[in-house]
Amino acid sequence: SFCVPRQSFVQLRALPMCTQLLRSIHRNRIPTRVRPVCVAATDRKHERRLLSGVLADAAENASRKLVALEGELVRSTVQRKPLDVDLMTQAEQEKMASKQQRRAERLPQLLASAQAEERTVSELRNRVQNSGEDELDELREAAEAMGLAEALASYDVDRAQEQAMQSQWGRPLGFTGLVLYTPRSDVPVLIGYQGAESDSVMRQASKGKDLWFQIRQGRGSRVLLRCDSSHGGGKRGGSRDDIQFAADVAAFFSEARAEQGVEVMFTDNRKVAKKGSRVGQMKDSKKLGVVNGYPEEVAGVAREAQAKQGTQQSAR
Repeated sequence: SFCVPRQSFVQLRALPMCTQLLRSIHRNRIPTRVRPVCVAATDRKHERRLLSGVLADAAENASRKLVALEGELVRSTVQRKPLDVDLMTQAEQEKMASKQQRRAERLPQLLASAQAEERTVSELRNRVQNSGEDELDELREAAEAMGLAEALASYDVDRAQEQAMQSQWGRPLGFTGLVLYTPRSDVPVLIGYQGAESDSVMRQASKGKDLWFQIRQGRGSRVLLRCDSSHGGGKRGGSRDDIQFAADVAAFFSEARAEQGVEVMFTDNRKVAKKGSRVGQMKDSKKLGVVNGYPEEVAGVAREAQAKQGTQQSAR
């Protein structure tokens, strides 16, 4: 509730309009500092991308540390004579041998600690990918407790995204959609934005043996499996596993994401419309085949790519 000062009524009697009263009501009922919902949502997306980027770097560092310790453990079991041992005094040799022995004794403990760190980072990354927006603050506190506070404060999300996209294998020049990779063949899979069937970059990137995917009924993003060998890099796709992965991706980036066994049709580059009002679209009559897509099979890798590449795919 609120009240308008008596003086305000006196002033309003002299006014032909009630503008001042409306302004007074507005000032008294609505807080002066209201955070728009759209800004809050944008901040939440940025926070998720920030956490994902920092944890991805932490996971890479933990993996490198683990590999280095495992290699050191193997080398410690092999007695090797230092190259300059003949130039060392007896005391220096004994000191070096004692140091190496202490290090070898600590290696199993260091290795166990590195393995635990890698598991913790991996679990936290999975939680970030699958968490709701109300859990991000808790996840940030968990990341800071792991010693990542400085990294979170200095990490540049936009710059990291730009660098990752520029160096990403299989991404055509100018393409701003998502790029995934088939698990076994490591073949690039392009996922267009909403309305990407008219994107000239995506269409120009396709070659003769590339395959296009889209759900058979309903709206969804177009997916391009770049299995033509002319793309370079020695990557060739089109196997059954590659086709199934692309179908799963097409099902995930569609309005049928919550369903199972979604019918996904595919065809080659020659049978995709090149002009007219249906440019870039596929006709059911010109499909090469139909595959059942399972969105949950690619949910993890798709969300991770969204967070890392900074894109938010939506179904058509």
